[in-house]
Amino acid sequence: RATSDERRDYGGLNRALQRLSMSRTSATHCTMDSCDVLLTFDDCAAWFARDVAVKSQCTLANGQGYQKLGLNVTQGKRDAHEALDFFRPYPAHIPGTLKGPQPRIGDDTLQHKVNCRAKALVRLGHVVMRAIACGLGLSDDAFEDDIAGCPFWIMRLISSPPVCEEDVDGCKISCGAHTDYGLLTFLEASAPGLQIQLPNTDWINVPHIPG
Repeated sequence: RATSDERRDYGGLNRALQRLSMSRTSATHCTMDSCDVLLTFDDCAAWFARDVAVKSQCTLANGQGYQKLGLNVTQGKRDAHEALDFFRPYPAHIPGTLKGPQPRIGDDTLQHKVNCRAKALVRLGHVVMRAIACGLGLSDDAFEDDIAGCPFWIMRLISSPPVCEEDVDGCKISCGAHTDYGLLTFLEASAPGLQIQLPNTDWINVPHIPG
């Protein structure tokens, strides 16, 4: 059960969540004790800097793998980004589901860092879900079951080229307005550009704090 100090900290987080449906936390050094490696923006940039033909060998299948620039579509418009998608790994594909092995991306070190980062963020996610449960007046372990106790996580590495007035292969927005399909999202960005919609439907810029 949460201590009184934890519940006080959870209260501040919940007020932010209720006001904006999002909050900012520092996950830079969020690591697992047995997996103390750091996934950096430079790691991601180095992979995306590869030739398209090389990246395309990591074929998009069952939701995982490499997604070329402009392939992702939001509200009928192509998004100006490319992505590399990973799901929580399973030994074998389970028919009718997205569960299965991860694609090989030609970089075992990066793949190892992705999985370590995902495990660390799952641990952070448990803390956030405890805060949400407390804010709802539930026991702090209310979500520690089939809802979020052992989540099916998705890790998405995204590279967005600079967007200007001219088309970027027909794309003008890195990613259109959307609602994430998961229960909880952690987003780390190397540059400003993210916007969120307030309950009154106004859009505001999210301040970018490097690091």
